[in-house]
Amino acid sequence: MGTILRLKRSPKESILKKKRSSNIELLRILAMFFIVLHHAIVHGVLGEYVGNIYSGTIFTNHWVNITIANILVIVGKTGVEIFVIITGYFMITSRFKGNKLIKLWIPIWIYSVLGLVIGILSGKFNIGIIAIVKSVFPITFVDYWFMTAYIVLYCAIPFLNILWKSINSKMKQYLLLFLFVIDVIIPTLLGGPVAEYFASNEASQFLFLYFVGAFLREKDVLNGAYKLLGKILFCGSWALYALLVVGFMFVTKQTGNSLIATHAQHFAKDGSPLVLGMAVGLFIIFGGHPIKSNAFINRMSTSMFAVYLIHDNQYLRVLIWHDWFHLDRLVQTTVWQMLVGVIGLSVLVFVTATIIDVIREAFFNRIEIKASNEIIILLRKLFSILRRNKLVDNIISFFDLRTNG
Repeated sequence: MGTILRLKRSPKESILKKKRSSNIELLRILAMFFIVLHHAIVHGVLGEYVGNIYSGTIFTNHWVNITIANILVIVGKTGVEIFVIITGYFMITSRFKGNKLIKLWIPIWIYSVLGLVIGILSGKFNIGIIAIVKSVFPITFVDYWFMTAYIVLYCAIPFLNILWKSINSKMKQYLLLFLFVIDVIIPTLLGGPVAEYFASNEASQFLFLYFVGAFLREKDVLNGAYKLLGKILFCGSWALYALLVVGFMFVTKQTGNSLIATHAQHFAKDGSPLVLGMAVGLFIIFGGHPIKSNAFINRMSTSMFAVYLIHDNQYLRVLIWHDWFHLDRLVQTTVWQMLVGVIGLSVLVFVTATIIDVIREAFFNRIEIKASNEIIILLRKLFSILRRNKLVDNIISFFDLRTNG
């Protein structure tokens, strides 16, 4: 999530930071709320506990609710792509900091283990040794798919920046076109298995989005002149997706073939051109409307990373959306009850997770900084032991393994 977790900066970095108005920070907040809303729908309203929602009496009696829920689903992947685009936009002109990566890992571990403990105490889950190991090593075992893909991307940033800056404008366009075909066209037209054959996965899609952010930076699209383009991309992509969903649902209702409705979210998945259009459009809209630096917005945006880690923990998401709030019941209510319920509960989860992270930082930030510094010192000592030539020195310099202030 591109400089998601802010650390204490040098005076020079602080000056650069002040130049960034709160519009992008507000966009981070909205993007994360989109992700929470998406999960409320896919794990709650349309989740596995509801049953087969596309056939039988549930679909017949509540197909309007199901249609609206499917239309809202697309905002989740839009939020994910926004975060990666923001990363590319800012990191393409920044220097990679290895200490940020270590500082990033600590909250991931904390919230993963916290979710595991709550899962065990709930008595709902059959948690064995393998599940415990996955929670203790969440990045290695992809307990949070986004964080694993993001950290892979973050580690690659020094190399990606060198590549981007070493090629001319025409080659950059060819590179983006090639990645667009691999990560957008092929997955959309031919589906997952074929896309995987062409090496299209979360990591390659993040690579493409990173370069999209870099390209937008190079073209200076946030200068306000592209506001109309942003609105057309965002509104047009969402409107087209909504029409497709309505069409799928209408045909299902007329034919009784539930298989048709199961494809309603096809254009809301990773690599969808409509998701990309919404993400780029919203990025341009927010970027083109500067907001004076706002301390509350800026502080709140630093907790968006934690909101994801808390609410989408593999154990907490079942407890939140099913056991505690019973969102699986909303699909069989009225349209307004469903909308108020899913949006209201998403806001509640979003705010609660933000408060939890504020409390964590207030009590444990110094401890986390000290722990990250100890890890960095340990790594430097390890490198010094392995030092045989200039290679290790170059690695330390390249990844900038310095302690946090």
